[in-house]
Amino acid sequence: MTKAPDEIEATLTDAINAMSTAHYRLSYERQASNIRVALAQNIATNGRLFCALLAAANFSAGWHFGVACAAVPVALAWASDLTQRPALKRYLGLACIATAIGLAIATLLNCW
Repeated sequence: MTKAPDEIEATLTDAINAMSTAHYRLSYERQASNIRVALAQNIATNGRLFCALLAAANFSAGWHFGVACAAVPVALAWASDLTQRPALKRYLGLACIATAIGLAIATLLNCW
């Protein structure tokens, strides 16, 4: 049984609309994912710069142990970037932030 031209056109229009909606959704998800990656890279870069500034402050204060400790958050962030396990990535990220905050407090107390 053959379909009328209007039915064929309606079927094709529905298929095209479904494909364009799926393409739009995929494009939007990809764009949102790219924004999340760019934001994470920006935060990581600023965190590493913060640790470098803490190392410089500790060096100028003459606290060489603080200079060595400034490498710990950077190493944790690097390990977090390399790991594939989501739970480990999350815990390493939290450890990185916690050690950077601890080092900042120690630097503030030391330089005061």
